[in-house]
Amino acid sequence: MRLFFVILYVSYFVNLNAQNANAQILSLDSCISIAIKNHPRIKEVSFGLKIANEQKNQINSVDYPEFNLKLSGIALDESPNFVSPESQIIVPPIEIGGLIIQSDPINIPAQNVKALDKHTGLAVIDFKYPIWSGGYISALEKQINEAVNISKFQIIKEKVDIVAEVKTRFHTIYLLNNLLETVNDSKNLLTTTLKLAKELYQQGDNTVSRNDYLRNKMLVDYLETFIIDMESKLVLAKVALLNSMGVEYDLDFEIQNPSDEYVYKFNNYKEIYISVKKKNPLWEIANSSLAAFESKIEEARSEYFPKIGLFGSYNRLFNNYNYGMSTKENKNQWLIGVGLELSIFNGFRTEAKINEAKYKYLQLNEKINEFEKGLIALSQKAHIEVKSLELKTNKLYFMMAEAKENKEIIEKAYINDMVELPDLIESTIYESLIKSQYYTAKYNYELAKIELKKLLGEINEGM
Repeated sequence: MRLFFVILYVSYFVNLNAQNANAQILSLDSCISIAIKNHPRIKEVSFGLKIANEQKNQINSVDYPEFNLKLSGIALDESPNFVSPESQIIVPPIEIGGLIIQSDPINIPAQNVKALDKHTGLAVIDFKYPIWSGGYISALEKQINEAVNISKFQIIKEKVDIVAEVKTRFHTIYLLNNLLETVNDSKNLLTTTLKLAKELYQQGDNTVSRNDYLRNKMLVDYLETFIIDMESKLVLAKVALLNSMGVEYDLDFEIQNPSDEYVYKFNNYKEIYISVKKKNPLWEIANSSLAAFESKIEEARSEYFPKIGLFGSYNRLFNNYNYGMSTKENKNQWLIGVGLELSIFNGFRTEAKINEAKYKYLQLNEKINEFEKGLIALSQKAHIEVKSLELKTNKLYFMMAEAKENKEIIEKAYINDMVELPDLIESTIYESLIKSQYYTAKYNYELAKIELKKLLGEINEGM
């Protein structure tokens, strides 16, 4: 009957790890590349950078003079005119050699003068150029430059978050695959022993009791329910990974086993914290935001200073009438000037604006200080978790090898009638338990490294 066990056991391994030949094989790097290319969140923040750059171009436009052309045509019901009232010119007496000549007053009748033809066209070109804005424009330029920086780091942050999300879901699938393989190994072996136990029990063999048979059967039933649960979670994990990659949900795929080339290079959490302050996009966003709020103070303070600018215009009048207001001199006119605007008193509004900007700056600075303390705590957490999980994973790896060797010894002993069925079941369950713990610890170890890379602002594998 032990030969029956060997035959069943070998037949199980012949069909082990059969996969769908039509399934696409995806590596972790390929999943990351697809996600960075397709994920809508990256596209969204990329538009944010384009918007910020266009806003910067709008601010930079003040470095050039602004010209505007205005054209208009006018049709009036009647030609404009002006009427000179009736008047007199009195000629004073003229004395010549004692002779006084007295002239009569000259009467000038009222005059109705046509000023402009009723059909008139007007072209105006005007320009303006700011010479000095009291610091207002420079403050706006600083703010928009920081906005561009924030948009750039926002893109990096989204990429870091999405890469971490893809890695987490990829390793979740890898964990579930390993757990399913481990449990399937145990279930198939225990199914084989269950068939053998049933044969021996029904034949009245004293080496197998009904209690042995029932224990074996309960373990097989339990593992089958566990497999059902793991298979459903595996399907959901694959859907979640496809969602993170921004691709269709009906893609049939399997994953390629990830390589572990990451070398932990930090001796303590302080080294992590120093690297975080150099690379973390959120820290860069915080600093750029603080600089933008500082320039808000300069913007408010600019109201204390005058604004000076050049202005000018050229007017061209199109009219067939050459008299009145339509003379040659009036049809072509230009002017240029310098303007100054200064607020003398506005009810202390400028002072209130400056104070508001200062308080917002100080408020944000306090939030950044709190954020910095959080980065220190996260650096400590990352260091402790990575180091402890590395030790735990290595320990379980050696325990898994020992459990495998132990099971192989028990299997050989069972085939040679040196141990009983409960010993074989016990070694099988023990190996399955240790392997499951190892894969779970390895998964948690990978998650800890993913969180560390996310904290460091790293995107690609091996960085």
